[in-house]
Amino acid sequence: MRNFRIFLVIEGILIFMSLLTILHNKSFSAFFVIGFILLYLGYRGLKRGHSSSFLMIIGSLVLLLTLVTNIFIWLAVIIAFLYFANEQKERMLTEKKICIIETVAPDKTVHNQLIPWFGNVEIGKETFQWDDINIVQVAGDTIIDLENTILPKEDNIVLIRKAFGKTRIIVPSNIGMKIEYATLSGNLKINQVSEPVANGIITRYDANYYENSKHIKIYVNSILGDVEVIRT
Repeated sequence: MRNFRIFLVIEGILIFMSLLTILHNKSFSAFFVIGFILLYLGYRGLKRGHSSSFLMIIGSLVLLLTLVTNIFIWLAVIIAFLYFANEQKERMLTEKKICIIETVAPDKTVHNQLIPWFGNVEIGKETFQWDDINIVQVAGDTIIDLENTILPKEDNIVLIRKAFGKTRIIVPSNIGMKIEYATLSGNLKINQVSEPVANGIITRYDANYYENSKHIKIYVNSILGDVEVIRT
């Protein structure tokens, strides 16, 4: 619900900015007024039984042409599409896909993997050498299980950048962890302890972070979405 309120605020700001830019431009203002007048005349004609569909079509086209040239309208449409696409995906998703990273001892092997912009991330269908994780997504859930991972005795990085979606990371307790989470709105949950984050950055360390020989540094950047860390 809170995410929906923030979404409405963002949409309202973008629509308000679009109206300001239209009114600031005399040509756009004239087309905007003409479009409304044509729509009004067409509506009045229909109520009186006249065939005024032509006026309504012309009025609609004039308004549409005025709006599609406005960058704030495009931003509002894109954000609305991403938000509702993510909401629909969450409703339809009955089982979360877990990306299990199964590794052997690391070496100098280099491998590439394509990450989808939308949907869940699937990593680790086959065993591979450990490498730092770098995920970039527009929308989707990310669940990373590090229980079957052999990490080298050095700093290891997990970097996740996305617009919308939840993130869950399972980290063994024998690995020192640092997590840095930046978001417009979301919650950071570590072992059932939840902390809200609003337009800010939150950083948390394990109490024994520097005592462990193996470290994992997790960086998550998002617009809307929660992050959950489970220690096993």
